[in-house]
Amino acid sequence: MNALILSLKNRTVTETAEIMALQAEVLARSQAVVRVTTPEEQDKAVEAQASLARYIRAVDSSAEAAKKPINEIRKKIIDWNKAMVELADTEGNRLAAMCNEFQLAEQRRVTAAKIAQDETVLPLERECNAKVAAAQTVDEQEAIREEYREKIADAAPPVPEVYRSKGQQIRYTWEIQVRDIHTLYRNHPHCVKLTELKSEITMLLEQGVIVKGVTAKKIFNSGVRLTKDLPAIEVETNQNKNEEKSQ
Repeated sequence: MNALILSLKNRTVTETAEIMALQAEVLARSQAVVRVTTPEEQDKAVEAQASLARYIRAVDSSAEAAKKPINEIRKKIIDWNKAMVELADTEGNRLAAMCNEFQLAEQRRVTAAKIAQDETVLPLERECNAKVAAAQTVDEQEAIREEYREKIADAAPPVPEVYRSKGQQIRYTWEIQVRDIHTLYRNHPHCVKLTELKSEITMLLEQGVIVKGVTAKKIFNSGVRLTKDLPAIEVETNQNKNEEKSQ
């Protein structure tokens, strides 16, 4: 049975009349079951479940068969792309590492210049504050501040800016290593994510343990187990049609 027609040229996937007829059949059988109150009615429901499961398995197999060659081509394209940019990526990373080292040196240079400026300005600021404290009027205080503003501006060495090349982008990130997760949680609980382990909770529940902080109820999930493997639904492509016509 052909389940779908795949056209790579037109980028279309079309279901066939056969698979639509099978879908209608299994759905009709399932929809005919409106209640399960007796063993006989449950048998019919399970038979309908099995029909649905076989239909789903067949469609899934058909889809997988259709995707296989496409996935193979996709993988080859990804591998080609990776191979083509690998050397360029390596060179880009090498250049970035050298630029990062230069930017670190630039940042340290600017920081050192700022410290030197502060050390130069600090004695003048102290001297200014002492004179302002001794002044008797607001006018005297303002005159002293204006005088020392000029002195500080003349004495303070300029702080250079970090050099940036044209078109260069610098982004900062933090390399974080948590030494003690418990200390982090106690002091900054919003920085730690607590996640329950449902498999461990289930194991305790199966053992009859009352798990504190958990509300649990057993939910039944009725399904079917298919014991016979059905042949995969065939995939019909436009290419196959052309080959058949040429024969």
